Amino acid sequence: MNKPTEYQIELFVKNPVKLSREERRWVREWVESDEEVRLLAVWFKEFYNLTEEIKQNSERKERKPSIIHLKAVSNQFNTANNFVLAAQTTVAKNKHKSIKTFISEKYKTLIRVIYDDVKLRSRLHVISQYLNEKDIVILKLEDNLNFFISKPGGILEISESVIPKEKITDLEKCSMHLPILKIDLFRDSITGNITYTSDSADKVGFSHIMEISKDEIKIDVENISNTCKPDKIVLHTGGNSSLWLINSGFCRLPVEKLKSSNSLLFFYK
Repeated sequence: MNKPTEYQIELFVKNPVKLSREERRWVREWVESDEEVRLLAVWFKEFYNLTEEIKQNSERKERKPSIIHLKAVSNQFNTANNFVLAAQTTVAKNKHKSIKTFISEKYKTLIRVIYDDVKLRSRLHVISQYLNEKDIVILKLEDNLNFFISKPGGILEISESVIPKEKITDLEKCSMHLPILKIDLFRDSITGNITYTSDSADKVGFSHIMEISKDEIKIDVENISNTCKPDKIVLHTGGNSSLWLINSGFCRLPVEKLKSSNSLLFFYK
């Protein structure tokens, strides 16, 4: 049989019950016999151990920041800080290679970058006590003018054709934008009616910011305090995400952009 995929190895480590007994046995045999598979399994184990450690400490976290600035960690960085040391754990030396780590010690947040020599892409994994399972983050890489949108949970992939591996390796800093508000949108498949909910809208002063008509969703944040006024929105619908800018306190989203009955809106500074 072929080697297990990266996704199958990750499931074997993180959630083995999603694999059949035969699949678990098959992946285990590869882990025991193949160095590349073993190293990747070790990397995922350490990654999720660190994620769990941050999750367990989340009750002591400070007020959630809207932007976290991270700095690159040198491979020769020597410190007794376990958080920084954990960030330097390597991954498989063949197909997957750890090429960069960014950290914010203040906010106990890190981004680990591994490179896939086969698919020619860099994969960025965000670990942060401020990141929930469904959260999407926006990443700004040093002087690059573009914003990069993660998948839910903070995983982001950048192909070699967009930013070469050497460019990412040379980066000294990056910025991560966390959502300050998440709104769940529900569109009735029969009537087309749209409703929405948010657990935190009242807490952050974002109540009644949307006006929904047949053709568009009008978002008005003009009266929101400047300290938490967003200027970017990510619409996640149908498995895809798109970035929308808020200009002069307003943004209009065409209803036709909602590609599924359940969609999400994330707001950022």
